[in-house]
Amino acid sequence: MPVNNFYTSTILVLALAAGHFLDRMDLGLFLGQFIFGLAIPAGPPLTSALIDKFESLTLGVLLPFQVATSMIRVDLLVIVSRFSYLKYYIGLTCVLFVVKLSACLVPSLYSKMPLIDSVVLAFILSSKGIIELATYSVRKDNGDNPNAVSIHAFTSISSIKFMYEDIGTLALDKVTSLILLPLHRKWSIHGLIRCENHSLRTLNCRVLGKAPCSVGIFFERFKLKKENFKKHGPKRSHLSLCMIFLGGRDDREALILAKRMANNSNANLTVINFIADHDDDDTEFVSDEKVPDFTAIEKVQQISVIDESISYKEHPVKDGPQTALHVHSIADDCDLFIVGRRYGVKSPQTSGLSEWSELPELGIIGDLLASIDLDTEVSVLVVQQQRQMKYLD
Repeated sequence: MPVNNFYTSTILVLALAAGHFLDRMDLGLFLGQFIFGLAIPAGPPLTSALIDKFESLTLGVLLPFQVATSMIRVDLLVIVSRFSYLKYYIGLTCVLFVVKLSACLVPSLYSKMPLIDSVVLAFILSSKGIIELATYSVRKDNGDNPNAVSIHAFTSISSIKFMYEDIGTLALDKVTSLILLPLHRKWSIHGLIRCENHSLRTLNCRVLGKAPCSVGIFFERFKLKKENFKKHGPKRSHLSLCMIFLGGRDDREALILAKRMANNSNANLTVINFIADHDDDDTEFVSDEKVPDFTAIEKVQQISVIDESISYKEHPVKDGPQTALHVHSIADDCDLFIVGRRYGVKSPQTSGLSEWSELPELGIIGDLLASIDLDTEVSVLVVQQQRQMKYLD
């Protein structure tokens, strides 16, 4: 007796709902359908009706498409170029696979199963199926790793005067690590300033002063997409990042963020450390940040030895004007600059520049990169580490 289409359609809807429910719980998009499928009784008439209705579409179209798109994501060039760095992980993976294969093979042989059948069964049990493959793909897309980034869309109607309070409250509710703001200044495709939103600038300054977490201000002087590829050609298909390090809590925060961004296989990071070239007797710029700065730079140096995508350079400078000259000279060498705000921080590397700062919310280096006198197409992310321990005092 044929099964009514109502039942098969209901099961399909319930399967989709189960997948959506578990995905909302961050347990995976396909785990819900898998568990729901285990609850359906095997054999006719229900299972046979489902197979007749969906087998052609699932096995003939969706499954090959899923496997193909998953394999396209594999970057073999990264494995070859970073083999010295990945060889330990590859070796560990091979050892674990052999152990798992042996654990499946020994019981079969102990049960007097034929050798060929035992080996085939062991390989089947040791291999990953479509559920694991799909789960790994979804987790990779969602950034389910130590560098995960979660984005929540939120719309609010608020007065510009009190909008910073809504932003801070939402950041507290979501336990946000970074608030990302756009710069009030916009450039045209010809490199000229197109407009300036002074209300947005006021909002940014208030958020910087009251944010319960770190804050980033981002601006781009061109589009980091097709225009970049056309300009630099196929050899620059990787995104080039540059982090300027002068020292201080904001620079260390920017450095951490830059290293996380460099974990992307399509990004190369260059850390440039501007070192003060002055006499040791000069006590004007004594700082208690030297020890954590030294530790942060030391870690970068260690990583740059084993990771070819991260490089470290040092530039001694005497004063602010010399730093500005260096920044201008490298302005076109990368796609994205990541710098710390360092508002109110005095150092010999920036001495004499604060008097000429036009946009203090960007800090001295960020202001240099946003200057109308700088002819560049680079994009910039200015980072400020959390200032307020409590949002509501």
